[in-house]
Amino acid sequence: MDSEDHGTKYEIMVDWLNIDDERKKLVYEQVAASENLPPIAVEKDFWVTLVLQSVFELEQAESFVFKGGTSLSKGWNLIQRFSEDVDLAVDRKAFGFDGNLGSSRRTKLRKAIREFVQEEFTPLLIDNLQKIGADVEVEIWKSENSDEDPSTIEIRFSSVTDPLKYLPPRVLVEVNARSLFEPYEERELTPLIGSVFAQLELDLIPAKILCVLPKRTFLEKVFLLHEEFQKNSDQMRAERLSRHLYDIESLMDTNHGKEALEDEELYLDIIHHRKHLTKISGIDYKKHLPGTIHLIPPEASIKQWQDDYKVMQESMIHGDSLSFDELMDRMKVLMGRINQLEFMGK
Repeated sequence: MDSEDHGTKYEIMVDWLNIDDERKKLVYEQVAASENLPPIAVEKDFWVTLVLQSVFELEQAESFVFKGGTSLSKGWNLIQRFSEDVDLAVDRKAFGFDGNLGSSRRTKLRKAIREFVQEEFTPLLIDNLQKIGADVEVEIWKSENSDEDPSTIEIRFSSVTDPLKYLPPRVLVEVNARSLFEPYEERELTPLIGSVFAQLELDLIPAKILCVLPKRTFLEKVFLLHEEFQKNSDQMRAERLSRHLYDIESLMDTNHGKEALEDEELYLDIIHHRKHLTKISGIDYKKHLPGTIHLIPPEASIKQWQDDYKVMQESMIHGDSLSFDELMDRMKVLMGRINQLEFMGK
């Protein structure tokens, strides 16, 4: 990335950050009304975009890919769910770890990435944010384990909008040592407020970000839910997880969702990766194969999932969304599609 582009982008961000708080608030409220979102969501979207741009301006940018639900909305515009936090996968090959890793190598990998996040990545990210005058407080979440994964960085910003419990004024950056790195593609991201930049006499220059392909995210979310529903009732969670149901329903009829179910190699690669690098005790990974996928919450916890989905609808989804019962019907359809697949790997 040439220095002229770098400078221009930062000048634009500085211009926005230097606008007085009252005017910022009016812009956030204006865009929020048009997007059917609370103003804090639009404000937080700006900070998510700014943080992502700051990450991918680093010299180590090619060692990161942007993944998860936020990549579906910000990178691919495939879901109408507010982009919340930043989920990054790091290329473990860049740290000397490749292929299948035994237990001791996995521990060394986690320690190496956590040390990198603490001693190199976070200071550089703070420096990038300070260059543009971003008013933030940055903290690495502490852990009793030196090999905690993912490493989480909390970036708290000074909000000018009214707070919501579900959307605190912060951006969490999670750096995952054990996530798959490929497949990915370069995408361009802009903040929601970019739609009014012309009125403010600001140019709109997209940030270029490496994003995981949606078909991989789709399968990872399917497996995440399938694993959750295998757990004992006392271990199962619902809070902040209904978003995965919404995300995979949004993708299931797209080309990305269809390609995911046609890509046997990717399907089996993700299972292998989850079994060997992110294994959860008590989960039978043979049940990830077609024929045994389950995507419906158990009856004992269905109310918690329904309540979580309602909260998400009210604070995170802009645009139309299905009722919870309709969503469950769609999951049954998707289960049928997956479970009738015939893979050579079975």
